[in-house]
Amino acid sequence: MISTINTTQISQENIALILENLSKVLEQYSIFDTTYSEGIYENNPTDERLEKIEHSKNVLRESFDSLFFGENSIIEKVLVYLASRFGLDNDTIHWYKKEELLSLVLNQTTIEEQELKERKNSYIFDCQNNNVSFYYGEQVKNIISGLSSITSTTKELKGILVSKSDRVITGHVYLLHRDHSNNDLFMTEMQNMPEGSILVTTMTDPAFLPAMKKSLAILTQTGGQLSHAAISARELKTPCIVGIENICSIIKTGDMIQVDTTTGIIKII
Repeated sequence: MISTINTTQISQENIALILENLSKVLEQYSIFDTTYSEGIYENNPTDERLEKIEHSKNVLRESFDSLFFGENSIIEKVLVYLASRFGLDNDTIHWYKKEELLSLVLNQTTIEEQELKERKNSYIFDCQNNNVSFYYGEQVKNIISGLSSITSTTKELKGILVSKSDRVITGHVYLLHRDHSNNDLFMTEMQNMPEGSILVTTMTDPAFLPAMKKSLAILTQTGGQLSHAAISARELKTPCIVGIENICSIIKTGDMIQVDTTTGIIKII
């Protein structure tokens, strides 16, 4: 099926349908991945159903990686095909939002060059109550300005302790972002991560495993008891705290922090 995706026989309507369905699948999986069964775990962590749920989620994650993430994923093949069909380069097509891709397919509407430059210069994704907002250009400057006031006063953070230890860990932060449009950069940054760092990221997926194995502790901005970071950390017996609000904005690579693995409190030294 994937090998036929570059045929010129695919209609505009079919392309639009593929994009719309892929978007719906990803949206629903994201909700399931981040929220489903959290209450069950907290109320009864010995519930045998959790093992089946965790196994199911891990299998789904691996399947979704092949569907959405990486150079050989199905969505990547769709985007490369669209770029070729509508005379765009492969980098540019990655800066289109879902509705803009649909408009490109159905109406041949392209994004202005200046707007593309603003997006490439700086952008922010913000997720609130499962609704994702996308900001770029002047909007980003205003948001960063507001975050600067937070970072200047915050000295202590707290999250959900999902993999415990009996000690306080002191170490240097390594902030690792995953840009799905540039997997080579992500792999290089992960290789450059020093052994014994404290890994800080928005959320993890199976590709983060080499970095997680190097870590003294794992801290994520999102997630719960059954997130990928939580499950993997427990398997690795590495302390892990998730759901730490704004941590990726407040601290940076090289910062020295203390992680209390009995309380879930992080102190910036």
